Amino acid sequence: MPKLKELFALDVEKEINLVIKADEQDPAQVEKDISEYIVTDQIEELLETFLENYTLNSTKNIGVWISGFFGSGKSYFAKILGYLIANTELGNGLTAHDRFRERLNSSDKKDFIDGKISTLEKIPAEVVIFEIIKDVSSNSNENSAVQKVMLKKLFEKLGYSKDLNVSSMEFELEKQGYYDGFKNYLIQNNLDISNVRDNQATFRKYAVDYLIKFQHFSFEESNDF
Repeated sequence: MPKLKELFALDVEKEINLVIKADEQDPAQVEKDISEYIVTDQIEELLETFLENYTLNSTKNIGVWISGFFGSGKSYFAKILGYLIANTELGNGLTAHDRFRERLNSSDKKDFIDGKISTLEKIPAEVVIFEIIKDVSSNSNENSAVQKVMLKKLFEKLGYSKDLNVSSMEFELEKQGYYDGFKNYLIQNNLDISNVRDNQATFRKYAVDYLIKFQHFSFEESNDF
């Protein structure tokens, strides 16, 4: 006679994290998060509402508010939505969409949700997943403002410095088409870009030197830095 645990498709003895951590996003963790996600009837309805509106062509200004009691699964659901929008690569030729479709086998809305997930693949998106309360509470200065934390995280996602002041300068240099030249300038002067990016005063000094010497900037006329 089989044991009770053998009747379940998932390993019921596996330890379950009590809190979903947004910063755990390596492919193995993504696959684990999706593979263990239980798509209930309520989740089906929420997915249907989200996907139906997100895939509309009428507007790009889509805002979604997820609310619920503590422990109701808000963070997990939001993280799953992020995985679906980003369609994270999991290795072995599999994607987040492939894994999530497996969770829909018993769903009454399988065909609809499956079709909308396919539509997501045609919508380009840059997904930034983070716990904003952690970043806000760990900063007591002006950079703790919500919009600044969001901008900081976006810049980090794009490969810029974790220092918002430095990443803002990096963004401006790239937007104006000067960043590649600036990085070559640092290499020619035997400077490590990662070290320069650690200090905003150092970064600003070399950026200004480069722009004056090679781009003929006059900083009496420009307030870029």
